[in-house]
Amino acid sequence: MLSYYLDTNNTKPGWRPLKVKVHRPGTEVRARSGFFVTNATVNPSLAHQSDMAFALTSPFDSTGIPLTVHWKSTAADGEKKKVQFGLYFAPEGVTIDGEKNQLNLDIAVIALTAKSGTAADTFSQTLQGATNADTLAKLRAEGLAYSNTLELLFVVRDNPGGKVGSVTAPLTVN
Repeated sequence: MLSYYLDTNNTKPGWRPLKVKVHRPGTEVRARSGFFVTNATVNPSLAHQSDMAFALTSPFDSTGIPLTVHWKSTAADGEKKKVQFGLYFAPEGVTIDGEKNQLNLDIAVIALTAKSGTAADTFSQTLQGATNADTLAKLRAEGLAYSNTLELLFVVRDNPGGKVGSVTAPLTVN
C-alpha cells in the first residue's frame, strides 16, 4: 500500500493527477487516477464556521478528534442547574503546531431541551497558546483534559489540522 502526502506549497484548488508505476514483471497496480483538492483542504481555516455548525447540528458524532466527556457534579443556581463536566482529548487528536508548540482548539457546547430539541444554552471557548516542553510531553503521552460547566453536545475543532470531533452525552438533571 502506498500513501501520498499533499504538497502544501501548491495552494491552488483543483484536480491532482496520480500515476503509479512499478518496475516488477507480473505486478498489477490498482490505484485511482487522482484526487480533488478544495480550498478547505489546502487551508482548513476556510471551513472553520461550517465545520463547527455542521458538527453542532449533525445527528452523528464527528470522529476526527477522539474525545470523551464525563460528568462531575451538579449544583443548584436559582431555578437552573449547573453541571460540571470534563472533556478528554486523545493525544493523537490534537495538533501541536510549529516550533513554539502552539495549541489552537475551539470548544463549543450546546444544551438541548429534551422535549423540542431546541437550544437551551450554548457555550464556546478557544484554547490557544504556546505549550512548554513539559506540557507538550504530557499532551503527547496522556492527551488533554479540559473542565468547565454546562451540558450535552460537545464539539471540538483542531484549527491547524481542520479535524472535528463531537460527542453527545445525554444527561437528566432533576
